[in-house]
Parts: sequence; C-alpha cells; structure tokens
Amino acid sequence: MADEVGDEPSMAARRKKNLRSERRKKFALLRSHEQGRDVLAFMDEKLREYGTIQDLTDTALTEAMRDLAVHVPEEQQAMIARTEIFVHDTELNEATTVGFPDGSHLIRISDAQLSLLALFGDLLRAWSRSKGRFLPLSLLRRTWEIQSGRANPEEDVILAGAASIRYYIHHQRAVGVSAQVASSFSRKNVLREDEASGARAVALLFLVAHEMSHVVLGHTASKRSELSRDEQHGCEFEADAFGVELVTRVLGGQQQHRLAAATYAIVGLLAISVASDPLYLRPPETHPAVQTRIDRVAAIAGPDYAQTIVLGWGLNEMVKLGTAVDRPFDARCWTALQAHPAFDTTFHIPGYYKTIQGYDMWIDGDPQRAMALIQSFVDDREPGMETYLDATDFGAIRSGVEKFQSSGARAALDAWGVRNVDELLDFSRPLSYHKLVSSIMGSAIFSALSSVDEAVESTRDTFAFYQRMISVVLAQMISRELRGART
Repeated sequence: MADEVGDEPSMAARRKKNLRSERRKKFALLRSHEQGRDVLAFMDEKLREYGTIQDLTDTALTEAMRDLAVHVPEEQQAMIARTEIFVHDTELNEATTVGFPDGSHLIRISDAQLSLLALFGDLLRAWSRSKGRFLPLSLLRRTWEIQSGRANPEEDVILAGAASIRYYIHHQRAVGVSAQVASSFSRKNVLREDEASGARAVALLFLVAHEMSHVVLGHTASKRSELSRDEQHGCEFEADAFGVELVTRVLGGQQQHRLAAATYAIVGLLAISVASDPLYLRPPETHPAVQTRIDRVAAIAGPDYAQTIVLGWGLNEMVKLGTAVDRPFDARCWTALQAHPAFDTTFHIPGYYKTIQGYDMWIDGDPQRAMALIQSFVDDREPGMETYLDATDFGAIRSGVEKFQSSGARAALDAWGVRNVDELLDFSRPLSYHKLVSSIMGSAIFSALSSVDEAVESTRDTFAFYQRMISVVLAQMISRELRGART
C-alpha cells in the first residue's frame, strides 16, 4: 500500500514496478471481437482517469486491501502498510504472497485468475437464474429441488457450464492462455452492478483477504519448503478462516454478511480447484484438497450452512464434472454448451470448439489410438500442407510411440529429440501440461520447419495448428508416467 519507508521504496514496491505491463496482446484480442470492443468502450472513461489498465486494476485491488486492513488487529497494521498488491500479466493461475528481506510483502493475483473468477461469476448467475425470470423465485425453486433431493446434476445448464470449464482447461493446457467462453449476458452489464459482478468482486475480495492473512498470521516468515505437509495445510486453513472473517466485517459484520462471505469464498476456492491440479501433471504447491477447504468455509456460515450449499450447488456440480479430466466428456456436454442460450461461444470459430472437443477425446492417452490419429495426418493431408507435413519427422514420432510402450517416457522423449528431458522427468519440480506440450512442439520432430518458405504465412499458421494437435496427443499419451506413476 504505502510503497516507501523514509525516502526508499520497499523491495516489494520495486518488484511491483518492474512487473508492470501495458498488456498490448490483451488489448489486441479485445479489439478483435464484438464483446471485447464493448468492454473497451465501457472502460474508456476509467482508462482516461487512470491512464493504463495496470493502474486501474492495481488501484482497485489496493482500495480493496485498504478496506480489509481496517479490520486487521492494530498490532499488524504496520505489516499491511508495507504490503503491495498488483495484477500480474501472466497466464499462470496464481494468487500468491512473496515476502522480502526488508519486511515488505507483494501479493500477486494473475490475469488468468481474474478471468476464472469472471467465468465463475457468469456460471453462478446462469445456474441461479435458470428456473425463473426473477432471481428470488428462481433461487426458491432451486432450494426446493436441492432440499427435496430432486436437483438434476445433468440438466443442460450444468452440462454447458461444465463444458465451458473443460474448454478452459484444455485451452490452457494446449495454448497456455485463458479461453474466452462465458455467458451471453452483456459484457457492459457484467462490468456494472449485477449478481455476476458482485460474485466476482466478493470472491476476489476473499482471495485478497486470504493472501493478506498469510502476512498477518506470519505464514511468510518461513519458506514453504521448510514446513511439513500438515503445517502447510494448516496455514491454508487459517488463512481461509481469517479471510472469511475479514470479508464478513467489510460487508457489514452480520450473519447474512458471513453467509455471503462464505458463499463467495467458495466461488474463489472453486476457481483455485480449476487452476491447480487439472492444469498440472505435478502441481507447484502442496495445498489441502479444495473440497476440504470448501467444507470448512461452508461450516463458518454457522446455522446457514445448508443455504450456503444451496447457493453454490450448481456451480459445484459444474466444477466437479468439468475437472474430472481422467475421462472424456459425454458429447451431451459439448452440445449443451453450443445450444444453451446462457452461453456465448462466438469468441472462437466453430471449428476451434471441435478441436478442443478432440483434445478431450484423447485424454485416455492410448498409444495405438494416438498413432492412428497422427498417421491420418499423413494419409489424409490437406491441399497446400504437403511441404509442412513432409518437414515433420513422422518416423521419429512413430518410433517414440513404440519406445514408450516398451521402455517408458524417457525413451519416447529422447526419440522425439525433446531438449529438456531431465527437467521434465525431475519429479521434485512442478510440471504443467502446457510446458510438456511446448517442449514437444520445440523438439527435433518439427525442427526441419525452420527451412520452410516463410512466405506462405497462412499455411504456416494452419500447420502450427496440426503441430500443436500432435504435441497435445503425444503429451497426453505419456502424461500418466510424468506424474510419477512409473519410473
């Protein structure tokens, strides 16, 4: 918040300054789509006031932290006064706190995490409004369904919401950026006052409060690696409880505010569940199971525990189905996503959704099916693709698949000419799906492409699509072993 002590900026403030971003790529993406232009038009006034999107978002988070800091015990106020917060221009899904030797702290919340919160706000609204034109009536009907045991976890809005989450996961795994799938409600309205923006705002407030709690409770005093697994879990449980208490006080301090704080904290925790295990072969941190954290937060609501479960039931079902990435989706989910009026799938061309659905079909990683698919690229080559396909070493791909079946992942990666095999197989390091896909894309099986004529740019872009698809299929084939199931 205050970034100086005396005349010297804190180490956290200096680090924050170095990480500032103009987000040129994100602005270009927004300008390319009607909804994105809608967002930019609505934001014009704010951008004229603040100058940059970085200043706008950082100011909003700093104000949120100030609101929360009022309710921090007086003896910890000085620590919060030396804490900086900012939105990090990265597609890594993170909300984390870093301590510095001078006693200052930096809270980072990524663009990707904000994107997930926005999606979940939309999903919560789509489910809560799907039983009636008026929200109170719709929620009353939902409450009756759940309490009478008649709620249907396979109704179209839940299948569609789960598909939007699965789409996000596969897109992030393959491309490393957040997908653009959300509800069909106006982006301008989402940025103003409605239940979706309210859900997103309070869920974000909880994430900020949770990270502040790590500072206030002294969790940053020791390196996480020095703590036992149970001690790390204990830190997260403490920060969740303290964070809910801070948000409750900011909202007004009454029981209904505690219910709201707990409900939207669960939204934030569900976003964390999507941003952790499904995107990683080896997650970067040891956190408690998200469902355990959700149960503890729901219990904080006290006598209104059941109501908290009701409010989050639909979103929870979407997340459970969407993140069950050990098996392919039922095709009904993808059909529901395309057909349900509450969802907008126009950000990408229709064929791209088929591609993501294809990634999902290959989750099982069967080597024979993988090789059959890759061979089809050779046999059914599209006009204009001959040069690029001929520059791909399908013999090495086939050899790697065979060696994987007989000798394991290292033999396959070596056969493909992957450069960072030791890093990928170092089970002491985290490993994301996207890193594995990128490593295969940068391997020797595609190296001859550097000599291909650069003039045919559109064809090169088309080939990049096939290159990524091949890499995703191969990555999913060896993924179970890279989790450590085999040695």
